[in-house]
Amino acid sequence: MRAGLAAHRSQLAEGRTRFAGKLDPFSVAEVFAMATQGGADALGLGDRIGSLSPGKCADVVLVRATDPNLFPVTDPVAALVCSAHPGNVDTVLVDGVVRKRAGERCMAVSVVVVVGDVADQLVPKIAERAAAIRVGDGTRSCDMGPLVTAQHRDKVAGYIDSGERDGASVVLDGRHVRPDGAADGFWLGPTLLDHVTPR
Repeated sequence: MRAGLAAHRSQLAEGRTRFAGKLDPFSVAEVFAMATQGGADALGLGDRIGSLSPGKCADVVLVRATDPNLFPVTDPVAALVCSAHPGNVDTVLVDGVVRKRAGERCMAVSVVVVVGDVADQLVPKIAERAAAIRVGDGTRSCDMGPLVTAQHRDKVAGYIDSGERDGASVVLDGRHVRPDGAADGFWLGPTLLDHVTPR
């Protein structure tokens, strides 16, 4: 949003557009509307998404207004359009389901508890499916992207380190993933731990 607003205003100010003198600069509210409801309308989904309205999918992005680049927030719309970046995103809900919380992607699914030797049959099948998950930057086909910051990547990798130190078996290790993306991304692949103790 910020880049689009700056480019638009620059073109008008420098007369580099055929609309110079005919079009007023967009306001931050107009840019925000274009990015939300306008984007949904352009995709033909304006009746389902784009705004928080009864009957529409509950798609919500919560940002941390206390982050230094946003605080103090005197105009929430202007702060989002002109100052916010992906690192400010704390929680994301898609159709009412939490997909990201505390800055980390939420991959939680229903918990399955297996009894007896069924686990020994199930773990290899889960590992096979998880190993097939494609990790990448999204420019080509992928199933899973990077974490939002290096700190978050290190935090999650620390959980794997901790489980391994406590005696868990690392069946699938995402710490050494080879992603389809830039080498300096905050990558962590699918990971599967087995024989985890309850401490």
